[in-house]
Amino acid sequence: MIPKEAREMFKINPGDALIVMGDLNKGIAIAKVEGLKGFAMKILAAPEEAPLEPFEVTEEKEEKDDKNRGH
Repeated sequence: MIPKEAREMFKINPGDALIVMGDLNKGIAIAKVEGLKGFAMKILAAPEEAPLEPFEVTEEKEEKDDKNRGH
């Protein structure tokens, strides 16, 4: 059961479809399916416009990439 305060804060109503995601280290996340569906549709509709997350390039990753490119 989701506490009343949380349902009111996040506008969760009876009959809303929810998805529960969990990670042993980070905990549990609950989201409305309709919100995730809209987010996913935006990503799929314009993949070339989706912002890229910055990532750290390590020496190991560069060596692996070089091998994949045949260098």
